[in-house]
Amino acid sequence: VRVLKVNEGGLWGPVSSVTLAVAGLSQLVSLLAAMYFVSETAEQHFDELAALPDDEEVAEADRANARTVAVTLARQSWFADDFPFWMRPVLVSGAVAMSVCVYVLAVADDLAFETFAVTDTVEDKLNGDIGNLILDFGWVCIGLLAYTIIVLVLFGRWTARRVRNTPDDFVVPSAIMAAMEVNDATGAPASQSERREKKKSGGGLAASVANATERMLRADKDAELEANAAKQRKKDLKERLKANAEFKDETERKKESERSAKGESAEETSKSRKSSEAKPRKGSEPKRKRTHSKSSKPHRKSSSAADTEMT
Repeated sequence: VRVLKVNEGGLWGPVSSVTLAVAGLSQLVSLLAAMYFVSETAEQHFDELAALPDDEEVAEADRANARTVAVTLARQSWFADDFPFWMRPVLVSGAVAMSVCVYVLAVADDLAFETFAVTDTVEDKLNGDIGNLILDFGWVCIGLLAYTIIVLVLFGRWTARRVRNTPDDFVVPSAIMAAMEVNDATGAPASQSERREKKKSGGGLAASVANATERMLRADKDAELEANAAKQRKKDLKERLKANAEFKDETERKKESERSAKGESAEETSKSRKSSEAKPRKGSEPKRKRTHSKSSKPHRKSSSAADTEMT
């Protein structure tokens, strides 16, 4: 009891600090030793543990839980095709608000809160009002924290609703299945024996952690590649539609110009026909004159003959 009484002076103050440090160190060493011996025992008796059959109820619960987790990750993925655009700025604003709040509290806490020690009193330091402990910028930080909590709750409920409305035949992306160590498109996890075999072939706990990290990085990269490919496909589709529309417009313009050219040529042809019909034919009048002149000579001869006979 006297070891914990720091304020009595003398040797008890340093002794209490050293005792507390030794107690914490002993707890840490005990935890690390327990982890080491448990892992070592599991490695030595791996075949016996692998031979144990899986519990069917636990396996069924694992499959259902894995399916739910996989669908949740797929439906709330930033790179999903049906991820709404309005949710992106909401999530970004929540992350920015939380970052500002954390940085202010970690770096410039004196701008948000009044300095108050354990030995200070509310009457002397805060003028009898506990509200004076929070400065103006501190209320801003509290508001940012509240906004972040609202965004988090909103995103959680939105994700839960999307998961509930997901059809049963929804196919989980392969990248998410690989990251979760599932074995088929239904989201069923690998059995305990399969996981033990993977762990045995992987070379222990460190290799398992490294493999899991590699799978997560590969899954993120695959998701990014799939998103980029989807964007490229959309871009190519838009370009093809635009080219088809331009080709169709060009064809329509050509047809229109051809129709207008045919109409103008038909009008010119009809005008030329009308003008040719309106003009008299060459050589028609002289023929008539020759006809009349030839017919007049016989009349003259006949009259002269008649005079001769009369005489």
